[in-house]
Amino acid sequence: MRSMLDHCLSQGFDQPIFLYWGGRDISQLYANEEMEALALKNHQLTYIPVVEAQPEAWSGKVGNVLEAVMEDFISLSAYDVYIAGRFEMAGAAREKFCNERGAERDHLFADAFAFL
Repeated sequence: MRSMLDHCLSQGFDQPIFLYWGGRDISQLYANEEMEALALKNHQLTYIPVVEAQPEAWSGKVGNVLEAVMEDFISLSAYDVYIAGRFEMAGAAREKFCNERGAERDHLFADAFAFL
């Protein structure tokens, strides 16, 4: 995801980019400060960190990252959606986003992590 984001920003991509970055806790958001800084420098980038366990003084979203997307978008039909994460999560995202938010399957792209 990071390399695609860097490429879009370096090419002057001006369409809105919504980056949802999820983890169990803040330590799993390994590039949180860097993503916040990128969003401040690039008007087209909206960075939304999501943690399942809320730390003190946390101002970001709390809960499941897929549910955060579902809460924020009525429809995903106009978007290309890129998903990276555990295989199960990528599959759940596909089902939720297509069935409940109108995402087009041919506009979904994933790098599903699997354990060997």
